[in-house]
Amino acid sequence: YNANGSNNETKTSTASVNDGNWNHVAVSKSGTSLKFFINGALDSTHVLSYVNTNSGSAIYIGADTNSSPSRYYVGHIDDLRISTIARYTATFTPPAAAFTNDGYTALLIHADNSKNVGGTTLIDSSTGGLVSGLGKTALEFNDANDWLHVADSDDWHLGTNEWCIEYWLRT
Repeated sequence: YNANGSNNETKTSTASVNDGNWNHVAVSKSGTSLKFFINGALDSTHVLSYVNTNSGSAIYIGADTNSSPSRYYVGHIDDLRISTIARYTATFTPPAAAFTNDGYTALLIHADNSKNVGGTTLIDSSTGGLVSGLGKTALEFNDANDWLHVADSDDWHLGTNEWCIEYWLRT
């Protein structure tokens, strides 16, 4: 969690989702509260010291966002959405269909069309390519050269507002 580009704090889930199944993960921020949900169940709640998320940075999917990508994710990701509201504040049923674009969607990536989503070009550094999963396709991240890079945008400079990041993963 990069609060504002100069003040950083790390918050993590308490759960491990390394079971070979598709799992829905959501991180939702409202005020100073950051909540992690796994498959719709509240996993952990954290109090944030810094709430301004105007980082002015690109987004790395499948890698840490240090000065160069590191700490790589190995597994599959499908349907990733960044929203400008805290979509989840309590236990919920994860969506069974692909995420949809609505008035609160800042970024939406469907793996079955990962090269060009709504006119936004994504740089795909993945050598793994697309694999079958979740009723369509998914991005495969399998080594230190696999990640997606999404250029900085005012769309995800969320300031002190609410937000939610959600996606499906399989490891």
